[in-house]
Formats: sequence, structure tokens, C-alpha cells
Amino acid sequence: IINDEDNKKNNMLNDKPDFLRITKPQKELIINFNEINMYKFSTLVDYQIYNILPKLQRLEIITSEAHLSILYSLVLNCPNLNSLKIILTSDFFNSINSSLEIFNDTLPVLFSYLRNLTEFSYDNIILSNKKIPDIVNAIKNSSIKKLSFISCFKSKEDLSLFNDYFHNPNCLTEINLSRHDFNVPTLLSSSLLNYSINKNLVSISFNSCNLNKEDIQYIANYIVQSPIMLSCNIGNNPLTPLACSTFAYCLQKTKSLEQLIMNNCGINGESLLFLFNGKGSQTLKHINISGNDIGDIGLVSIGAFIK
Repeated sequence: IINDEDNKKNNMLNDKPDFLRITKPQKELIINFNEINMYKFSTLVDYQIYNILPKLQRLEIITSEAHLSILYSLVLNCPNLNSLKIILTSDFFNSINSSLEIFNDTLPVLFSYLRNLTEFSYDNIILSNKKIPDIVNAIKNSSIKKLSFISCFKSKEDLSLFNDYFHNPNCLTEINLSRHDFNVPTLLSSSLLNYSINKNLVSISFNSCNLNKEDIQYIANYIVQSPIMLSCNIGNNPLTPLACSTFAYCLQKTKSLEQLIMNNCGINGESLLFLFNGKGSQTLKHINISGNDIGDIGLVSIGAFIK
């Protein structure tokens, strides 16, 4: 991954290896471990990467290998990070093993060290239930506003260990719990999606969570009650006409929702009739229904909705 033309001209890392992307003015760093091995990574020192780490605000690591010690030391050299994203692009950590235990062990330490961290994303790395209580306590004492745990929980029981945090999520405004094979909204209906105790959310994502009618009901109820909810992602879930009918009330009554993502949900023309119900929305600016076979009936429904 290479940086932009201005960086090529002005950055001190003019000849840096192509597995790095550094944005000007050297505040964001993306490292793709899929493109390198341990030997090549040693060239980071040669390219003075460690000189810019104290200035970094955003760090994204993409990996399919267990560079655990390197990742940990890398992050510890970035005390001013406000965004940290760690993405696994394979199933390397898709089971509990010693490497995963070590990886999860570092999270509470990192949360306590990165006092400016406001955005954290953990993607495709299974959390060990033994470590979740420590991680929850660390997050509770952090300033995180945007939190993503994508395909990280093996069971409902593991995710339920976060309920204590979701009952009092401090300054949390955006949550992404996508790619889980159980009904996340129903499980968190008394905590995360309970508006009486959690009024700060502006964005929620439950993509690929096998949502059912009850899940949709809890999501819709929260959106209707919230005057600040802006974005909802429920794509890649099988939405029946009945589920669409449940969500229709949300679209009519929402005070703030601007973006709705419902791609690849098996929605047909009949489902759209239930969803839009011939009525428009006063707030919606963007809706994604790509990957659905809506047919002519669906087009008519959309026309009536946006008219």
C-alpha cells in the first residue's frame, strides 16, 4: 500500500517499503502484515518508522500472522493514538490458543496506557471468555466513543459478559457488533438498546447477525426514542416482510435517522411495500438496499417513499 503523491515528494520516507501507508502529516499509519514477513519487518527500523510513532493519531494493523510481540511494542510507542484498529484477514485466531490468550492479555494494558484512545476496532479475533472481564473493566475506565467487536464472540454467554459495561457505557456513541451468529440486539435489549439508560448512541451496526423480528423490534424502538440516532446498519440479515413491517414504524417516527443500510437482506418488492408503506421519511438521506431483488413493485415503493 503506498501513500499519496504529496507524501512521495515531501515525506522523509520517500523510499519506504510498499507494505506501509503513511498519510500526511504523518498522523496515520497502516501496516499490512499480509505483505511482509518477520525479516522484512525489521526494515521498519531502517525507514525510521519508530521516529514518527509518537506523533501518530491513527494506527491500523492488518495481519494474518501472530506478530504479537511486534504489535504490542509498536502500539506502546504510540502514546497519542486516538484510533486503533486490528484486523485479522484469515481464521488464524478463530479458535482459542496460547497465541490468542497472549494477544488478549495485552488489551487491558493498552487501554490503560492509551489515555487518548477514543476509537477501537477488533475484527475477526475471538475474545477468550477468561479475559473478557479484564477487558470490560479496562474499557469502562477509558474514553472510547467508537467501539467495534466484529466477529469476536463465540457465544451469547461471552457477549453477555459485556452487559455490565453496556449498562453504563460512559461516552460510547458508536457500536459495531457485526458478524455474530446469534441475536445480538435481543441479548442487549436491557442494556445497550435500552434508551432509558443509554441515550448517547448515534450509530449502530448489526450486520450479519441473523436478526429476527424481535431483534428488529428492539432496534426500531431505540431509533424511535432517540433524537440523535443517525446511522443504522442491518445489512446481510434475512429480513422477512413481517420484519420490514416492524421497521416501517421506525422510518415514519424517527426524529434523526439519516442513514439506513439494508443490503443483501433478501428483500423483495412485497417486503418493500411493508417497509415503506407508501410514506416517506423526514430525516433519511441515504438508504442502501443493494443486493436485493426488489422488482417492479419495489421500484414503485421506492418512488412513493422518496417523492
